[in-house]
Amino acid sequence: MSRTLRHILLMFVLIAGVVGLTACEGFEPGVDRTPPVFSGIEDITYVIGDPVPDLLEGVTANDRVDGDVTAAIEIDDSEVDFTTPGVYTVTFTVSDEAGNVRNASMTVTVVEPDEPDEPDTGQEENAALDIAALSWEPGESLPLSGENGTTFTWVSGNPYVIVIDIINRVHVVNPAIGDDPIDVTMTVTARNGSYSTTFEYIVTVEPREESVVTDKISLPFTSTSDEWFVDDNPAVDIYFVDEGTVPYVDVETFLMLLDGAIESDLLVFDYDDDILTITYTAVYTDIYDEEVEEDLWAVIDFTANTMTVSSFRFFSYYIVSTETDFGEGLVYLDVETVEPQSVTFDLNHYRIDLVIDEDDDVYLMPFHVANLLFAGRIYYDIYYNGDALIGFDTFSRGDSAIQAQLRASSLNNTSPARDKREATYHFMAFALDHFFGLKDFREVDTYYHFLVDYLSVIMFGQNTTVHNTLFAIANDIDDLHSSHAFPGYHARTEYSIQVTTLDQLGPSVQNWYQGLWEVQDLLAAKFGSHQNLHMEHRLIDANKTAIIYLTGFTVDTPGDFKRILDLLPASVENVVIDLTYNTGGNLGAVLRLFGYMTDEPITYHSQNPADGSAVTYYIGSEYTPYDYEWFIATSSVTFSAANLMASIAKETGVATVFGRNSSGGASSIGLVVLPNGTTWIISTNNVLSTRIGDPETGYTYLSIEEGVEVDIFVFDFTDDDAIIAAINQAKGVNEE
Repeated sequence: MSRTLRHILLMFVLIAGVVGLTACEGFEPGVDRTPPVFSGIEDITYVIGDPVPDLLEGVTANDRVDGDVTAAIEIDDSEVDFTTPGVYTVTFTVSDEAGNVRNASMTVTVVEPDEPDEPDTGQEENAALDIAALSWEPGESLPLSGENGTTFTWVSGNPYVIVIDIINRVHVVNPAIGDDPIDVTMTVTARNGSYSTTFEYIVTVEPREESVVTDKISLPFTSTSDEWFVDDNPAVDIYFVDEGTVPYVDVETFLMLLDGAIESDLLVFDYDDDILTITYTAVYTDIYDEEVEEDLWAVIDFTANTMTVSSFRFFSYYIVSTETDFGEGLVYLDVETVEPQSVTFDLNHYRIDLVIDEDDDVYLMPFHVANLLFAGRIYYDIYYNGDALIGFDTFSRGDSAIQAQLRASSLNNTSPARDKREATYHFMAFALDHFFGLKDFREVDTYYHFLVDYLSVIMFGQNTTVHNTLFAIANDIDDLHSSHAFPGYHARTEYSIQVTTLDQLGPSVQNWYQGLWEVQDLLAAKFGSHQNLHMEHRLIDANKTAIIYLTGFTVDTPGDFKRILDLLPASVENVVIDLTYNTGGNLGAVLRLFGYMTDEPITYHSQNPADGSAVTYYIGSEYTPYDYEWFIATSSVTFSAANLMASIAKETGVATVFGRNSSGGASSIGLVVLPNGTTWIISTNNVLSTRIGDPETGYTYLSIEEGVEVDIFVFDFTDDDAIIAAINQAKGVNEE
């Protein structure tokens, strides 16, 4: 493939549909794929000394086919210790006769009993003595009692800095290196017998200190990808700081590991004290067959803990093309760009400390940060699991064998240390603030405001509770393009988690499912079941109109589409591409389809809100178009790449769009591997768009995240008469 377009074509690869959900994956008529549903699972608080509860009491399970399957419920309460205060997770599992499995969990909070009230025998004086003696500094456990029988309950006035859980465990999030100390007002309730009083206790939290290397190990690296040929390495040095467990890697070493997925020989590394500068010149032939040189650079300051790049192009122009040609048949005719701006990542703000180890002369970055920055736009990640480094591509994220290889570790079923828990919290904020494509669209200042509510569970929760919480956070992002891909390497190897109720999803995703079920009802009324939507096409209106059903886009879709067109009888005048049950897929396939619909150029628009860039490509095709009147049917299920097809068709006038407005979805997807190995899929900064304006006054790029408005509204897009009426209406408009 020409080096000219490789960074463009990679954007065409992973515009995915409803990620992590099973709305339209491989339905088979007559097969029961619906697991049972639990009822009666509720979190409980247990007071030590009370009768131990029956955790199965009131819990039932019902299956659509098998009925009551309560007797098949299995419970795992092995983590719960009813004699020790803490927060524990209980897991329930049930299967039906078809083998469909449902998991659910409950939280058991174990607390100490309240001290019984005693007659007032100097209680106020005793409380005063204990309050006067009270002393606490960050880094210590909270004092919960005094020598004179007073108990203390603490509430933090700033949960971003000091977080306290239900049993008074405390974690302090120190300000970033070099920041000013922060005074936090704590509200303390002192109780001595029947006497109680509340007062304020002010504590000063000092900033973090610079990290130092305290350990080093060597781990083997292997690559599993079929799309890129990346060499294995038997021994890669991994470093640890401050006696901690978060892995660090030398920046140059990491980029050399990626050789084969990137052209690492392009990179020039210049070291000047605490500054590492990486430069390269991308030389390529543009769409006008002219050779272009573009200089790209990154400056990493290991004292200020910042990284500045010339633009996000730095992370993509060194990418090696995939083995699969996702843009086969496309011809790029012209391009218009809004040039990008440089971007500075304030890593220090996210408590990410860059470290120079003078003994080994290496410039170290936390491994998970290096992976996100340097590999995030490649669709190739390197996974650390404590025992090995494993390279894998995004295309294989759902492969159970690959997941098993990634997660198999001596750290399975162990609790991550506090430094890794806090790193996970900060890294989620960093990734969402800089790489989540909907941040600006949603007018979010920082995702710390979203994540702080989960900090207590992340820091103090049992292992399974933490994994469940990371799953919940991915769902609470409330984006169909974003989801939980698989758990991390600290989880049990057999641990898995899935959505079991609609309440686990955000309101936008819930609305999409409500629309999905409504569309399924329409399809069931027409075809007997939505699972029967497997016919490739059907003919209506005395064989004058063909409806071609596309329920997804793969690299093979354009070839299948052409084969169907070749089978149509000569009587066909109109072709409807039905996307009403299409949740997306490969974007390159969408662009290639237009080559069979028109010989006029189509326009593809995208923007990157992170560096302010935008691009419009005028794209032709090597294919021969078919002479039909073209129509596209959409619904509230129509999402992502299908949403883009409707947008392009409407903007260019290639087809009339009828049905119901599509649901949106404007971003390609990418993986985010958290420090504990939990892996998310998120909407990236490659945001599909339309644009308004003209060459004289300029253009404004608008995300298509909120969907595409139809040209002709048709409530029941399965009704033949309604389809014919819409076609006739469109033709009448076109003929005037």
